[in-house]
Amino acid sequence: MRAIFGARQCGKTTKLIQMSSVSGAYILCLNIERRKYIVELADKLGAKIPYPLTVDDIRTKNYYGKGIGKIYIDEVDDVVSTILGVGVGAISFTEK
Repeated sequence: MRAIFGARQCGKTTKLIQMSSVSGAYILCLNIERRKYIVELADKLGAKIPYPLTVDDIRTKNYYGKGIGKIYIDEVDDVVSTILGVGVGAISFTEK
């Protein structure tokens, strides 16, 4: 797993779009507004990516076993906070 750190508006989402364009991995984002932003930015960059998924997509559709594989999460703190219903103070992960 790769982590992309940085302040707001520093190019993190652009990097995810570039990675998705190469790998074909889906980008998971918070909501439809964020999805629209990602799609528009990908178009602006000339990048072909799978249609981004939202938290609501994951909640309401059964993606288990559909061959999605690994995903890239945009603004993981917002996504995890929304899924869990609590604020995220810190995270840890094992790099693979």
